[in-house]
Amino acid sequence: MSVKHWLCAIGALALFAGCPARALAATLFAGCLDEFWAGQPPVLAVEGNADALCSSHFASLYSEQTETPLYSAEHLTPDQIHAAIRLHRDGEFHEDQRLSPDVASTLEDYRHSGYDRGHMAPSGDMPDVCAQWESFVLSNVLPQNANDNRYLWADIEFAVLGLVLGDGDSVYSVTGPIFGPSDTSALHDRVHVPELLFKAVYDERAGIAGVYVAPNAPGYRYWSMSLEQFAARYGIRPFPDLEGALATMAGKLPETSVAQ
Repeated sequence: MSVKHWLCAIGALALFAGCPARALAATLFAGCLDEFWAGQPPVLAVEGNADALCSSHFASLYSEQTETPLYSAEHLTPDQIHAAIRLHRDGEFHEDQRLSPDVASTLEDYRHSGYDRGHMAPSGDMPDVCAQWESFVLSNVLPQNANDNRYLWADIEFAVLGLVLGDGDSVYSVTGPIFGPSDTSALHDRVHVPELLFKAVYDERAGIAGVYVAPNAPGYRYWSMSLEQFAARYGIRPFPDLEGALATMAGKLPETSVAQ
């Protein structure tokens, strides 16, 4: 670990210490409610214990059952993304010291697994060295097909950044896994492998809201859903207070540059 990352680790642990865990209520994300639209964390069914984790530029809900994030939420601003673009890409994956060792995913879980450690809150969104270091914590990643992570999913992330920079306004994003049947595969019988990935987006100024959904598999197939369609099918409400026309349309989501 570099000196800069070591200093970030010390500072991050101090920040993390003030962030409550084992909670779903909005008040227990008190250190990072600004990452959620209208200060409201997503609504979803959770089996077992879940830990609310605050970082300097994103917030995650970590499942002790799947040993992955259930989502990572970001409030993206033009200033943040311009700073992120200027920042040299660097980072080392590391275990989350905020979590109990018996429920925290580990570097060993991913070793020789055949999967990438796929960021939910992308490192490319992070505006400074410490935020970038935080994004490499294992509570912000999950097992992702390498082809999907490096091509289609990277292009979806780029499309969202285009929204932020395109109209110079902030965008809210929630990214997470969708798991298959209960017998879904898991790394070392611990870290569950999702069947699908989702990225929900809300751009208030542009009047754009919807969800990208993609298989956790090779290829370029993905689909867009309205917030209401997504909630009805998967039981997840990324922006629970968003209603009306915005919740029922997804046609304005920017398309990716790769062929489906």
